[in-house]
Amino acid sequence: MNAIQDDSITLSFLDAQFPNIDSLDSIQELHFSQKKVAANLQIQTIKNTLTDLNLKKNDKESSFCSESEHFRLVQKLKEEVHQLQILQATSSLFNVIKTVNHLEKKLISELKADLSDSIAYFISLSSLCCRILYLEQTIHSKKLDSTLENVTLLNGNILSNLNIIEYIKEKLKLNWARMIDFIVSFIQDIVSTSWLSDDIKKQYPSNKHEMNCAINSTRLFKSTFQKLDIKIKQIILDWDTSDLSKKWNSELCLSILLESVSAKFNYHFRRNTSTNRIDKPEWALTFLLKESSKLIGFIENDVQKNIWKKSPNGKNASDQFISGIIKIIGNKLLAENSLWITAPELVPHLLDELAKFDLTLQEIYLYGVNQDFKGIWVGTAEIWMTKSKEVLEAWRNLEYEDAREKYLIVRRESYAFDNNVKGADGSIEMAFVSPLSIRMGSIIESLTEKISKLRKLSWKYVFASTVVFPLINSYIEHLDAEIDNFKRVSVAFLQNIPNFRLNTSSDQNLSLDFTKDSDSKILSIIDSLGLKPLVSRLRSISGFLYSSSHFRDLLSEFSDVELWVELWAWCCKIKSNSKIKKDLATNQILNDINDELADPNQFQLYTIDDIEKLNPSDLEYVDSGFCSEVERTLSKVDLSSLSKTKHMQVEKSIFGDYMEKFNTLTSTSLNLFKMVFNKEILVLLKQYENATYLRNQQIILNNGESGDLDIDDANFNNNIVDFQKNIEVSGALIPILRAVSIVLNYTVNNLLQPLHYITVIKDMMIELDNWIVTTVIVRNTWSIDKVIQFSIDLKAIISCFKASLSSQKSYLGYFSKYAAILPQSMEALYLLALPISLDANVDTENWCQFADLPRYYAPSEITKIVINMFYCEQQGYGLDTSPLLKQVSGFSSFSNSGINTAYRLKPFSKEDNQLVIERLKEFEITHLTPARAGMILQTRTDSEIFFKE
Repeated sequence: MNAIQDDSITLSFLDAQFPNIDSLDSIQELHFSQKKVAANLQIQTIKNTLTDLNLKKNDKESSFCSESEHFRLVQKLKEEVHQLQILQATSSLFNVIKTVNHLEKKLISELKADLSDSIAYFISLSSLCCRILYLEQTIHSKKLDSTLENVTLLNGNILSNLNIIEYIKEKLKLNWARMIDFIVSFIQDIVSTSWLSDDIKKQYPSNKHEMNCAINSTRLFKSTFQKLDIKIKQIILDWDTSDLSKKWNSELCLSILLESVSAKFNYHFRRNTSTNRIDKPEWALTFLLKESSKLIGFIENDVQKNIWKKSPNGKNASDQFISGIIKIIGNKLLAENSLWITAPELVPHLLDELAKFDLTLQEIYLYGVNQDFKGIWVGTAEIWMTKSKEVLEAWRNLEYEDAREKYLIVRRESYAFDNNVKGADGSIEMAFVSPLSIRMGSIIESLTEKISKLRKLSWKYVFASTVVFPLINSYIEHLDAEIDNFKRVSVAFLQNIPNFRLNTSSDQNLSLDFTKDSDSKILSIIDSLGLKPLVSRLRSISGFLYSSSHFRDLLSEFSDVELWVELWAWCCKIKSNSKIKKDLATNQILNDINDELADPNQFQLYTIDDIEKLNPSDLEYVDSGFCSEVERTLSKVDLSSLSKTKHMQVEKSIFGDYMEKFNTLTSTSLNLFKMVFNKEILVLLKQYENATYLRNQQIILNNGESGDLDIDDANFNNNIVDFQKNIEVSGALIPILRAVSIVLNYTVNNLLQPLHYITVIKDMMIELDNWIVTTVIVRNTWSIDKVIQFSIDLKAIISCFKASLSSQKSYLGYFSKYAAILPQSMEALYLLALPISLDANVDTENWCQFADLPRYYAPSEITKIVINMFYCEQQGYGLDTSPLLKQVSGFSSFSNSGINTAYRLKPFSKEDNQLVIERLKEFEITHLTPARAGMILQTRTDSEIFFKE
């Protein structure tokens, strides 16, 4: 009974102490605890003994030596305690290893069944590892005494335990990586074998459920890692042990998709295969777009909703995926840099295809519009070129050499500066342009298109300043040299023009239709008249004129093209900010530069490149400035404030300095044309001096002796008032006007545009007006019959010039008033035509029937105003051309022209001259100087009446 009762008590005790089977596991811990208490008591006893011994250490007879029995006992106890602790730790670690292996097996077995269970086992594993890490910390904190015996043994045990702990930590990392690798492989298998296949049945949405579960698992992995103990995180380091998220800078599920696309892409386009051709970049780009289209539905509909639950309709997933696709093509291009450097001629085609690729991404997937990204989408080409400056430089050099060669091909030809462009059959295809200006325009247009493919403004400027501007400079230098050479060579030609004689003996029909007759016929007639050398010179000048004028107009058009507007605004922005560089030290710009340089392997998909603000790439231009042409233009604009800067950005152009240079060349060419044209026309009209009516009945007064004057005042007046319009143009003028008409019409149809032509004609009229007065009028004496004949001839001359503009009605108004065209000649005609007196029944406002002249004033009244400016021809005065008289305004031109008059000019001051000018205005004489008015009055056959003393 006692035995049974004892057993019953024992069972009751066991039931109370161990309610379940798992409680038995604590027995070992209980034993360890009991041993630990006993050891502690023993150690405490020894410590007390040591304390007593220390109190007696001054007693030499009782001091301990190293061989004392107590000292050896203490050392032995220490060693035994350390051994006991290490053995206990080892025992515990072995038990932990057993548990770890058990959990690992469970984790692996559940991977394919349920990832959430695997994660649960891993959490248990991580909790166990946390306790082990505490034990590791305890072992590391123990400091062994080097005087202890069996130190090697103890250290060996410690190292063994530490190795075991490292083993457990590696197991932890391994199992986390095993789960990540499993999900990566799972997704890759579906994507590679099904969704990226060409079999539509296998593509999305097949296996959609499995993929969604896998996507949720990746999200669960990430959230689980974030909840782990900090020590566990330090062991695993990164939750994505596959490093795919870091590689593609995206969520793991998207990174797995990108890795699958990349693997397939690399197989076709990163090896030595027939599909991998740098001259066919569109193949690779099309492939990426095609493969992306197979996955984008899953990404937009499922990944976005599962990963970004707060914005299920957002674009985060598609943007991350497209960014990865761009990196795939970027990596390929970077790997091929050496090939692109050796074949830069293929770069423009690549940029075209990349631009189409970018446009597709933007239009179909709305890539680049996400407000979460800082900056703007810079484009695939710029991402590549940011890392490929050598390719950019090689391409730039190629473009310059190619453009320069195209320019020189035309420049070397004799027709480079012709004033028209002819076709293969010799017909004129374009007029008032030069072949070289057309070629330059074509080159600039082509370069503009190519440069526009770049997105970075600083790169655009580099191309403009090193390719476009040098070509324009060469064009200016060549054109300027041609004009200077023409001036130098043509000096002798211009000197020989006065010796020209018009060939009037030609039997050719001078009636021409310039709108129908061929150039060859027109030139044949010009040649027959002896005018070919004159016209050839004008044609050369016309070529210079329109080489500059046309290209200047082209630059004006280019100034409105987006590229050049952008560049000019960019230059103005930098120039206006050049004074605030000191503030940039604390500006975010420098931080952006440092960030960009921090990781050269990272693609910068977005940039802060801005037209309004300074960008990192702008800083070098703040210090060094721009090329001289741009700097000269900038120096002429006011950029002192933001409003003025914006105004200058709109009003001015980056081509401002060049346009001024071409304006100067145009003006120089036009003035040169005027000079040659005026001489040419005047030398033709010069032969009018030999007209019969001018040679006959001339009355020459020399040394005060007058010829026979038969002046019938009544007859003079009747000829003026009763003029019958039956007088024809003088015979000598007809062939001259025919030749002039041919030159004028050839000029307006072949050499000058109407705007330039009317400018030349206006200048010609000034020269003609002066020539008529100084050469025709004052060198002859005039009866009323000759005046009437001269007025008819003068109208014919004006009509000849007017007829050349018959097709340009907007300019005909210039010839509406003869007094405005030839003001001096018409005033001279007025002075010559004035009757001595006027019948009472004649209207003073409309007294002349053969010309539109001002109201009538008696010539004697006008003579009274100017007569005091002349000496009567007397001994010592009449032919005196002393230096004093030569300095008189208006005297020199008359005194050296062979004019013979009864009176000679007096010396007079500017004040006296101005006073006479004001008085002449009362008689509507506003253009003739007093000296000329007096000279003209003296050429009348009745001048003796006015100049009587």
